[in-house]
Amino acid sequence: MLKTIISWALYYFGDLCCKFHCWNLYQWAMRNSVELDVNYKVWKKVDESKIPSGPYCYDKNGGCPYYVHSHSEDDYCKYMNIDILDEIKECGINEDHLK
Repeated sequence: MLKTIISWALYYFGDLCCKFHCWNLYQWAMRNSVELDVNYKVWKKVDESKIPSGPYCYDKNGGCPYYVHSHSEDDYCKYMNIDILDEIKECGINEDHLK
């Protein structure tokens, strides 16, 4: 229960950091919010099998279902709720691309 409360607090803190363009704090807060949400009360459970392998939001099999491409703004990750630059993953899921 305490982890869920802290996860919510970090989520809203991250949202506030985003509004003030404090990107490093924003990403730190969101990443820690996801890690603390063990019961999936704040964030949706991710089907990791659908996230492409490697460092990018796509691979030879296609793109990540959580990735949103935008022509007018930065691309966006629906899983992490963050902007993404150059389609480089921030989630760390399936990044073991050297094996």
